[in-house]
Amino acid sequence: MSAQSQANQARVQGHADAKRRGRTQAAGATADYAPTKYVGRKRGMSRGKKIALGIVIALAVILACAGIAVGLWYNNIANNIKGNQDITNLAAPAADEPYYVLLMGSDAREGWEPVDEYNEGERSDSIMVARVDEKAQKVSILSIPRDLRVKIDGHGYGKINSVIEYGGYNLLVSTLNKMLDIKINYYAIVYFQGFLDLVDTLGGVTVEVPEGTADYNMDESEPDIILPAGDAVRLNGEQALVLARCRHGWPIDQGAYAMGDYQRTLNQRNLIKAIAKEVLAQDITKMPALIESLSKCVETNMSVDRIISLAMNMKGMDVESMESAQLPIGASTINGDWQAVMYQDVFAVMDQNYKEGKSLFENLDNFNSEFNDDNVNSNYVDGPIYAYTSYSALHGSPYTEGYTPPDSAKVTLQDSSSGGSKSSSSSSSSSKKSSNS
Repeated sequence: MSAQSQANQARVQGHADAKRRGRTQAAGATADYAPTKYVGRKRGMSRGKKIALGIVIALAVILACAGIAVGLWYNNIANNIKGNQDITNLAAPAADEPYYVLLMGSDAREGWEPVDEYNEGERSDSIMVARVDEKAQKVSILSIPRDLRVKIDGHGYGKINSVIEYGGYNLLVSTLNKMLDIKINYYAIVYFQGFLDLVDTLGGVTVEVPEGTADYNMDESEPDIILPAGDAVRLNGEQALVLARCRHGWPIDQGAYAMGDYQRTLNQRNLIKAIAKEVLAQDITKMPALIESLSKCVETNMSVDRIISLAMNMKGMDVESMESAQLPIGASTINGDWQAVMYQDVFAVMDQNYKEGKSLFENLDNFNSEFNDDNVNSNYVDGPIYAYTSYSALHGSPYTEGYTPPDSAKVTLQDSSSGGSKSSSSSSSSSKKSSNS
């Protein structure tokens, strides 16, 4: 074979070897990236996908932190409002039905300093019961006079503000349930210490002050805070606290309120209405801080979820439609002590209206609330639940013309001077002596 032929054969063999090596390498590469041996891309991730992954991770961290913050906030609120009161006779509320809330006042929570040195160890005797209808966005409140004479199981008759002392909150709940013919579902104790901060958190409240009042002690000539009477007085926390607690008018020489304890409970109801108006007017973004502030002055068996649901359901409520009243009472000196007795013929109608969600004074056009706490000169009867008297017998019919009251409104007072009896249907206002049973 010539030299030229050998050279040509070598080139052909070289090309063949090169093709075989190429096929071998390609097959190896295919095997390396086969589904059973996949090891991913060998080149770097694109910049766009790196950014997307970073955003996802950042969002995850933010959401996790937010979740932790919300959880801590929720737990803090739950711990703040959780009560230590051993109240075991509260009824479970029916779904989507009106429910009843016992509202009580206290000067200081356990572990707090008293509001001031003159009230150390003192507990407020403010007692109210609210009927709440979330579907209708309607709230009605009854103030229970602290001096109301009631039958205390195992202890005879006494003022209702002493019921807790004898039988705890359970006895108070059962007494109110029997009196109002309801089943209380929730309780809330409002602490004046935190109440002050709540009003300041709201930026103050605008409230009617029917009669001037002031914060003073009997050994002081000038009070620190004076609240003038007015239809729309703007109050900060300290001023609102004075209005809620004080029982004396201003100027100082006028002494106690002209309308007695009725004026104090009226002030408290006006404040509740004013606070509700401010709360419901708040922007939704401010609700968490507001609820936290509220939790510091309230102890309740309502859950945080329930409170938030209540706030949302009542949003947009016409606060002016919120109605409140003190129970209709007269009063008498009993065993040397001034005690309140129920105007039964008025109460029977008011309580019926209350339970049915009607205006509290419906069919009571001729009832004059100025007779609240009026001296009935021992004209009362100790009933099975509370002491009562007759407005009709002492002041004339309280009813709207043409209205027929229920049987529970009928009261008969014994006339000790003649041995006869006086029916509540009478319009006489003469003083009659009752029998104490």
